[in-house]
Amino acid sequence: MSEHSGKMVIGLYGGSFDPVHRGHVRVARAFVKQFKPDKLIIMPCRMPPHKEKSDGGSDELRFRMLSAVFAKDKKTEVSDFELKKEGVSYTVETLRELKRRYPEAEFMLVVGTDMFLTLREWKEAAELLSLATPCVYARGDSAEETAAYAAALERDFGVKTRYIKGAVDDVSSTELRDKIAEDIGVGRMMPRAARKLIDAVGAYHSETYRLEVYRAESERSVERKRFLHILRVEKAAIELAEHYGENVFKARAAALLHDVTKRKSAEEQQRMAEEFGIPGAGEFVKSPKVAHAFTAAGYAEHRLYVDDPDILDAIRYHTTGRAGMSRLEKIIFLADGIEEGRTFAGVDEIRAAAFEDLDKAMLISLEKTKEKIDGKGAYLHPYTAEAIDYFRNAAK
Repeated sequence: MSEHSGKMVIGLYGGSFDPVHRGHVRVARAFVKQFKPDKLIIMPCRMPPHKEKSDGGSDELRFRMLSAVFAKDKKTEVSDFELKKEGVSYTVETLRELKRRYPEAEFMLVVGTDMFLTLREWKEAAELLSLATPCVYARGDSAEETAAYAAALERDFGVKTRYIKGAVDDVSSTELRDKIAEDIGVGRMMPRAARKLIDAVGAYHSETYRLEVYRAESERSVERKRFLHILRVEKAAIELAEHYGENVFKARAAALLHDVTKRKSAEEQQRMAEEFGIPGAGEFVKSPKVAHAFTAAGYAEHRLYVDDPDILDAIRYHTTGRAGMSRLEKIIFLADGIEEGRTFAGVDEIRAAAFEDLDKAMLISLEKTKEKIDGKGAYLHPYTAEAIDYFRNAAK
């Protein structure tokens, strides 16, 4: 139990944490030191109600960064409750759930002055303020305005605002993201554990930096012959993307990661499919050669925190194809088949068609794949069968 109350005291500190920085850590630790709660829950949100979600880190990455940063803080717990919740993250709804879990606890809401000064506009503010006591930390020079607002809240809602001493949040997440995107060193603006993680996976960094990370990851993960194939696929993808006006970075990223799990055994592919929650993994037993495309997409999402659905889908369907493929998906599928190292019968026909009409090239390539599979009496993946029907109908 808390030292200052007979009841359990729980702090709730929410936000985007995109990325977590020095200011966040200062606030959390100052709160724990001053108020000595039984627990401080750090709650990264999936979809904030008060601002647009940035093109920053994925939900999984933000959760992992926070977990790494606060791993040794015994009274601090990082929760993924709001990350798993559908829709906008409203604090009052989170507090209701926490109250259900800890019915006898008292809650303290950790909030910066900028957001504190908008509390009246928060969803169901009266209920929120009945569930938790605001605990304010400084952001900017607004002491008088904050005091006046706190007095009004006490008058209208009967809640007495508390103040966290020495918890100055002097770091802007937007400024931090901008610096990292320009590959500018951020020094101590970020905790070391978080900085180490984003540098390793390329998150928040420039496209050039991220491509270097993806290239290095593939080189580390596959044998030399396969890696040279990956580089040739990247080259073909660039040419096709430029020809059709597609996003070149996305094409390069998908190409560099499309075979990142190719070297894994069938058992490892199945294990990763289960770990990543890949639907239809049962098909891998009947069609083992397609497994790596799905696990590579899972690897990109859950190991490198790639959260661009265009890139992930281009990786995922580069072997089977599917009905209704995007232009980027077609480009990666075809680049894999026509890269300059390919010598199979009919490859020149597909190469020529690829720069004339992507749909035409897809149909030729898929039908040749079906001929090869039928000739071996092997199993044709349902996505491939659906893709053939799709492109045949499109050609009519």
